[in-house]
Parts: sequence; structure tokens; C-alpha cells
Amino acid sequence: MARPRQMADSAGMDEQPRSRRPHSRPRVLALGAVCVLALAVPLSGCGESKEEKAEKQVCASRSEIHTKINSLKALPASVASLPAAKEDVSAIKSSLTKMTEAEKELGPTAKEEVKQATQTFGASLSTLVSDLASTASLSNAQAQLKTALAQLQASYQQALAPLKCS
Repeated sequence: MARPRQMADSAGMDEQPRSRRPHSRPRVLALGAVCVLALAVPLSGCGESKEEKAEKQVCASRSEIHTKINSLKALPASVASLPAAKEDVSAIKSSLTKMTEAEKELGPTAKEEVKQATQTFGASLSTLVSDLASTASLSNAQAQLKTALAQLQASYQQALAPLKCS
């Protein structure tokens, strides 16, 4: 008979009465809520703002323009290079348009800098295109192309290169 009593006592020792059990469900819920909040706060800042996206677009466009100007400078001044030159000029125009579109989302200071830069460089690009279109002879076109590319490079260095990009 001693045995059944010991079993009852040992069984009772492992279990606590219901009134003394800690309330684990509210603790788990509270801990879960804290974890969710702890993760939500850092993740809320992960997305890029419109201004950050615009800055990246301006920098990417500036880089593309620089690449295309270098490509134009590397082309031999010949009729055979005309399709490649047109393609590069078209890409420069496209990049300049993207910069102009991105400028709307920039902060006031950066917006003004980009606006002035795109206007200055855009005017140089327009001059280059109209000068080349109005050239009558091939020999004049080659000389004019070299001069125009040098002016376009100078315009890039003056207007777009100073824009801050990381």
C-alpha cells in the first residue's frame, strides 16, 4: 500500500495545481508582439525614397552620357561610323531625358543643380546635332564633328561632371 501513495505523491510533485501555473499564453503573445515590432521598425526604412531613386537615376544617366561621349570620340570620322554615331547621340538624348524626368523628385538644391546642368548640356547637344545636320560636304562634316565632339565633352565636364554621385 505504500507504493500507491508514493506514486500519488510523486505524480503530484511534477504537476502544479492549475491556479499556480504561470499563464504562458499571454506571455507568448506579448513576446510575439515585441518580436514583430522589433522586426517591423528596421524593415520600415528598407525601401528607397523617391528622392533616392531620382538621385540614382541622375547618376546612372550621367554615367551613360559619359560612356557614349567616349564612344563617339573613339569613332573614326567616316561615313561608315555614321550609324554608330547616331545610336550614341540617341542614347545621350535618352539619358538626358531620364535626368530631366528624375529632377522632379530631387530636393530643392539638387533639383536646381540638375536643372541647370541638363539645360546647359542639352543646348550643347542640340547645337551639335543641328550643326551636323546642316553640313553640306563630307570633309566639312568630319572637321565639324571633331569640333562639336570636343565642345560636347567640354560641356559635359562643365555641366554634368560636377553633379554629386556616389
